[in-house]
Amino acid sequence: MGGVLVWRIEAPRPKTGLERARGPRVFRVVRSSVTGLAVTLDGRTFTATRAGGAWQLDGRHARRGEAAALDALVESLARARAVDAFRSDDLAQFGLATPEDSITVTARRGTRRLLLGRFNSRGSAIYARRDGDPRVFLLGAGVLSGVERVFWQRDRLDGS
Repeated sequence: MGGVLVWRIEAPRPKTGLERARGPRVFRVVRSSVTGLAVTLDGRTFTATRAGGAWQLDGRHARRGEAAALDALVESLARARAVDAFRSDDLAQFGLATPEDSITVTARRGTRRLLLGRFNSRGSAIYARRDGDPRVFLLGAGVLSGVERVFWQRDRLDGS
């Protein structure tokens, strides 16, 4: 009988990709609860709101490509985990003393704003700090590609 039980037990499946992420969740929101985004990055801004499944981008109905980019960004932000999190009294070294760039996520349970600082020395991650949280997060730069996709979709037809 004991041999049969051992035979039926499967070895654990190795985790891959996003399953391996172990750092703290940056926004702590559920994708389906997100109702708005406000982004400032490198002097550019956009605001987006979602009601009834439809996106409004900068006060107008979002085109199909823009809506897809916004959905992908929300998915990325909801799953985003920090590569590292730590406390520091010297925020200037991370570009967080007077940050100009931010990502604000509005969800049913409230609003969370992430202030963006400098990139790390390799350019693979950006230092960030969430309002009300004393920690500095090191966030993979891939999250910013989702932001850039929204800007690209918006600006490619506007000529901006």
